[in-house]
Amino acid sequence: MTSDQEFAAKGSNFAYRENMTNSDAVHSPDADALRRQMTKLLEAAIAKLPERFRVVFMLREVEGLSAEETAEALQITRETVKTRLARARRELQQELDSKLRNALQDTFTFAGSDCDALTQRVLATFIANGRSSSPNANSSGPGWRTRRR
Repeated sequence: MTSDQEFAAKGSNFAYRENMTNSDAVHSPDADALRRQMTKLLEAAIAKLPERFRVVFMLREVEGLSAEETAEALQITRETVKTRLARARRELQQELDSKLRNALQDTFTFAGSDCDALTQRVLATFIANGRSSSPNANSSGPGWRTRRR
C-alpha cells in the first residue's frame, strides 16, 4: 500500500471533518468564535488527561490510527488501547460537562410573556381545529393517543 493509500485509509475521519468545516453554513463570525472557544476547552481538557490516556486518545481520535496500529506503536495490547481510550473519553466527558453546562446555561432562557403568548396561540389553533387542549380529552386525533400499559 502506498503512503497516499495509507493516508486515505487512515484519514477518512479527517476527510469527513474537513468537508464539514469547509461548508459555507459553518463559516460565520459567531460560528468561528464558538469553534475557537470549543477548541480551547477541548485542548485544555485533553492536556489534563494522564499521559497514558492522552497519547492513546490522540493517536486514535486525532491521528485516526486503528486500535491495532496504536497498540503496535505504543507496544501495548489492543485491549489496553481500548481501555485507555474509554477512560480518556470518560475523563474528557466529566471535565467538559460542567464547563459546557455553565456555558450553555443562559443559551435557552425562558422568554416569559413571549412563551405564554405562543402557548395561547397554539392552544387557540388546536381548539379552532376541533381539538381539545387536553391530550386525553380527544383520543381520536392523530398524536393525541396515549399508550395503555
